[in-house]
This record gives sequence, C-alpha cells and structure tokens, in this order.
Amino acid sequence: MNTPFIWQRGSQSLPTDFLTPKFLESMHGVSNRSLNLNVVFCHSIHGGIAMRKFPRALALFFSCVMVLSGIVAATTIFSKGIPRAYAASALPSNYFAPYAETGVGASLQSVTQSTGQKYYTLAFITASGCSPVWDGYVPINNTSSDLPTLTSDISYIRSQGGDVIISFGGASGQELAQACTSSSSLQAQYQAVINQYSASHLDFDIEGGEEGDATTYTRRNAALAALQQANPGLTISFTLPSGTTGLEPAPAGHTGSLDLLKDAVSKGVNFSVVNLMTMDYGSPDSQMGQEAINAANGLHAQLQQMFPSKTSSQLWSMVGITAMIGQNDTPGEIFTQSNASQVLSFAQANHIGELAFWAVSRDNGSCPGSTTPTSDTCDGLSQSTYAFTNLWKPFTSGSSSPTPTPTGTPPSIIGKTIWLQATNNNNFVSARNDQTNTPLQATSTQVQAWEEFDVVDAGNGLIALRSHANNNYVSAHISQTNAPLQASATQVQGWEQFRWVPQSNGTVALQSAANNNYVSARTDQTNTPLDATSTQVQAWEQFNWGVATPPIGQTIWLQATNNNNYVSAHNDQTNTPLLATATQVQGWEQFDVVDAGNGLIALRSHANNNYVSARISQTNAPLQASATQVQGWEQFSWILQNNGTVALQSAANSNYVSARTDQTNTPLDATSTQVQAWEQFRWGLVS
Repeated sequence: MNTPFIWQRGSQSLPTDFLTPKFLESMHGVSNRSLNLNVVFCHSIHGGIAMRKFPRALALFFSCVMVLSGIVAATTIFSKGIPRAYAASALPSNYFAPYAETGVGASLQSVTQSTGQKYYTLAFITASGCSPVWDGYVPINNTSSDLPTLTSDISYIRSQGGDVIISFGGASGQELAQACTSSSSLQAQYQAVINQYSASHLDFDIEGGEEGDATTYTRRNAALAALQQANPGLTISFTLPSGTTGLEPAPAGHTGSLDLLKDAVSKGVNFSVVNLMTMDYGSPDSQMGQEAINAANGLHAQLQQMFPSKTSSQLWSMVGITAMIGQNDTPGEIFTQSNASQVLSFAQANHIGELAFWAVSRDNGSCPGSTTPTSDTCDGLSQSTYAFTNLWKPFTSGSSSPTPTPTGTPPSIIGKTIWLQATNNNNFVSARNDQTNTPLQATSTQVQAWEEFDVVDAGNGLIALRSHANNNYVSAHISQTNAPLQASATQVQGWEQFRWVPQSNGTVALQSAANNNYVSARTDQTNTPLDATSTQVQAWEQFNWGVATPPIGQTIWLQATNNNNYVSAHNDQTNTPLLATATQVQGWEQFDVVDAGNGLIALRSHANNNYVSARISQTNAPLQASATQVQGWEQFSWILQNNGTVALQSAANSNYVSARTDQTNTPLDATSTQVQAWEQFRWGLVS
C-alpha cells in the first residue's frame, strides 16, 4: 500500500522464556497449589495494519503488564478453547465482517448486543518464533489476562447465529509463514489455531511488501492446500493491498499479489474472497467511495483473467472491499458515511462477497476533527457510535443463511417425493440422461420419474435421496474423491447422507455428511455433473424444490399459457370438447384430480362428475369430460416444467395434450409429441 510512512513497531514479545517445558510440566495437574509471582513484563504497543493500526495511544509508547504477588490457579494458565456447543457456522454468500482489533474497545458481545452485527474479522494472529500469538505477544492458549473476553465473545457471537473470521498477518510483526521454515510446521500452527477456536474461516492479511515474497507465499500456499484437505469446509480469504485500479501493482522485476494468488491456484488452494484494502493510496483523495469501486472493478477484471471459465457473478462473489473508516493514515484521505453508502449500493448491486472496514473500535465520534497519526479508538469524524456498522450491516442479508446444526430429522419433507431445480439455470436435477448410472445433472426441463427423488430419513437429522425411477440412493462417492453424484447405491451409508439446509430465500442447500461440502450443480462448464465439492453456499449450491406428486384430491383450474384462457369442459351443450376459451373460473372450469394408480392421474369435471377422456370412438379425438370410469384413455402423467407450468401426457398414446393445432378455439387433444407453448398450462387450486 502506498502509505507515506509506516511506523515499524517491532512487536516485541513478552519474555515468556520462563514458560519452559519443565516449568509447564511442573504445573500440570496442580489444583490446590498456587503461584506467587513477582514479575513485571514490558512490551511495546503493537498491532496494526498499514491500513490500520498506528499506536493505540502515542502517549503510552510502552505498556507494562504487572503481576504482583498474584495468586494464579494453575488451571487458569491455559484457556480451554471454544465450547463445541458454539461451533463455527457457514458464512452467508454475501457478508459484512468488520475488523475487530483484539483487546481494543468494547467487547464484541457488547457490540453485538448494541448493533445486532454477527460477523467479525479478528485481527491479528502473528508469529512468536514458529508459534501463533495474538498481536505479537499473547499466546493463543493463554489469553485470560490480556484478552479476557476473547473466548466468551466468540462463544456469544456464535450463540447468536454469527461467527468470526480469524485473520493472520497485518502490517507489523511476522506472519507465521515468515517464521516457520517448512510448510508442514506451518500447517501444524495454522491447525493449532483452528483447534483452539473451532475455526472454519481464515483470512490472510498480507502487506508491507510481504505479498511479493515468493519464498513465503509458496510455503504458505502449500500449507493452506494441505490444511483445506485436512479440514473440509475451511474457507480462506486473502486481504491484499489495493491501488485505485485493482490489486496494487508489483514493483518492476518483482512478484506481487497477483503472483501470490496464481501460486495459490496452482497449489490447489480454494480461496473464496480476495479482499482489497481500499485505503491509504498515498495522496489526498476526496473520492474515496469511487476509488473503492474503481478498485473493485479492476479486481474483477484481474480475477477474470485468472479464472476465465467463471461467470461474472461468480467472480463478483470473490471480490471483497475493506475501507478504513474516517481518517486514513494518509493525510487528506477521509472515508465518510456518504462514501460508505456509495460503496454499499455498489456492493449490493454486484453481489460482491465481502464488505469490511478497519475497525470496530474506531466506529464512534469521540475524536471529531482529529487527523494523522490515526487512532485505534476513534475515526476522526463527528458521528454516532457504530454508525458505519449499522450502515453496512444490512449487506449480510445475502442469499444464504448461516448453516444451522440440525437438531433432528426435517419432518416436513421425510416420506415425500420431491424435485430439485438449480436456481442458476432453472433446470431440474435428473438422475439419468441416456444411460445407467449417469451422474446427476441439472439439465432437465420437466419432471418425470428420473427427476423425482424420495426423501428418506437417514437418522441424526440427516436425509437420503432415493431415485424414484430406479430405487437407488444418491451417493456423493462411488470409488474416488470428488466423484459426481449418482443414484447408484443400494443402501445408505456415510456418502449417501445429506443435511437439508434451508436458505433465507426459500431455496435449500444439500451438505454431504461425509465431507461437509455442499452439493453444487456447476464447477466451470455447462452440464457439469452435480458433486459435493463446494465449501460455501452460493447460487449454484441453491436449489428450488417442491413435492413432485400431483395435487391428488384437490380441485384445480388449468390455463393455457399461449392465450391465457382457462380450460373449460362446457360451452353450450353436453359432451362439448374441452376448449381453452374461458376468461374466468366457474363450475365447468374446475377439475378434481384423482389418483389413477402407478403415478398417473385422472381429471374429473367438477360440473358433471365425468372423467376427461382423450378418446371416444376414434384416434385423435378431442378431449371431453364424458367417461364414467377411468381406463387407459382417461389416464395422464402430470409433468412439471421448469417454468412452473405443467404438461399432461396421455398414458394411452404417450402424446401431450395441446390447446391448439392450427386454428383458434381448437379443442384440446392429445396429439403433440413434444412440449412447446401450447402444451404448457398454468394451474392453481380452486379456493
């Protein structure tokens, strides 16, 4: 980032050399014994992202932590991590997660209670040797003294349905990849953080020139690829310096952020968001909102070159914007609430992946008019407390809800036969195109047997899907990793079990119980088989669904889509052919749906109690409501179409019912061999 200067704080660590293995071993199991310590620890004020974090208070250049004759129970030396009752949840498709500087400002529980904000990015984990610490000095397993509310804050946020993203790096101190000398040792330290906080979302804030350190980023990327393999569902984002046209360019002859990302892709790192630090451009700028938008547009173009097979909407979902609210580190750069509103509108219109700002502790009006050097506890604006948080909080309405932990079998769907429709192409999921064991694909435009699935109770709040056509269970794995879904299993085991995850927009996501990944209808091309490989729910992981069985026992109306008239069994005489000519629904336009067996239906006129027949005495006779019993010519298949209409297929000749052949007011007949506009009918229940 082009800041005018960066104050290097050095991030001196607490002298923790007394915590030797021998000392720790001596403390193991102590219960009634206590420690009498007379020690004074002094360390420099640390922290900060070059976006962000200049001295917490310049007047306090050093802070001293004193432990005087303290009686410290041995059992409080180490925190026990986050209770499993409040485990991490999936992030929404579009989320706002402002940075929270650990140990600065109000507790996040208090912020959440005041604002309703439920997602935060915790800053920063750095290195003390090859060990993770908060802000250069607080061990992750010993935060009770320096960060007393950290564990309880995370637990509270999760209890409210939110979650935290744990961010590594920042402007000062070392990121672990600089300190650990091998990818395996680095992976072990990242894993320790995941274990300590039950984390499933990691962010890597790489700046200050370190984004171009090829030795470091190749080591990190190798570790992250292995980490994701070991932790299915782990999401990773990169927060990187921004120019006004996208990622900050690398100096001539050097590697930079784009090289870091390309190496991540080559090593198999599945990063979900590239988060731009849209701040500190290095010169006064009165258009901070527009500059952030310009940078986001530039990043979108850069990602398009990196991922040419992704759609524009998929690329936007990978874009993140992080502003520094109020006074930036560069004099004359001020990010106002007006700028924030401008960026919010852009983010919502393009459905970008993430919004964030630096930092929650600055979101108040306690130092109006102050300029650089910036404060960690106020932003220099005249504003109400948490004004920016409340302004950007609605961005998290998104298209996805946090993944709930199932508490029992979903009662509303068990035992039903359903269809699934991919939201991004409106096609139905089919278990077959033209051969046995064809992978499931979202390619069908209508629902027939191969598009119907029985929902079976798989126990422990899980479901299985059984193909209605071949009675086999849908499996996410046959003989290899990331195998496409197939309806080929004869029994339900781990790979045949799924979580039914309702989304806030009324759709559903399916999460494999075997690998915790979501079923996706697309990876990078048309007609890609469904597989359980996605770590988050976006458009291709969302499915419309409905009950596939016809409305047996209900009275309905039918409306021809091409002329918007209702189907009527009577104009002015007995046994008049069915015509799509009525402009309103009365008795002759109402039909009872009767179960005709074997998945077929019959339609009985609600006016004369006769069944609709496709034949009286000749081939291709018009439909009439004249039969007194149900036989072959009175049986129809009820076939849903991907536009929400229905087609009726005669069981006797396999032709579709059409409201037109070649002229106006042509009687309905079962003569069409394919479904087009005149073979599609809207329908509804008669109230």
